[in-house]
Amino acid sequence: MPGEIHSRVQFHDCTVTELLTGEEAVIRFDTSGGFTNMNKLTLIAPEIIKREGEIVGSYWLYQELYRIDNGYELHVLFYGENMPELIVRCEDILAEEE
Repeated sequence: MPGEIHSRVQFHDCTVTELLTGEEAVIRFDTSGGFTNMNKLTLIAPEIIKREGEIVGSYWLYQELYRIDNGYELHVLFYGENMPELIVRCEDILAEEE
């Protein structure tokens, strides 16, 4: 179980301020409503499986993290109009405070 990474992927009630995708997917947060100081999440070598709704401006509500053969699969449900959703497979996950 990816416990160490899971403990770092706790952005409940943080507002997404930016979502950039490319060789890495970068999500930045306004953490003032949340329970963490980590305001940047980087997904290494992302493969976006599902991206629905307007994620930027929504609140991170709930996540599930799964270990897969070559990394992780992250499922995120956001609180916002039509409950945006993001599912990404990636090789690694980095959470940091900028």
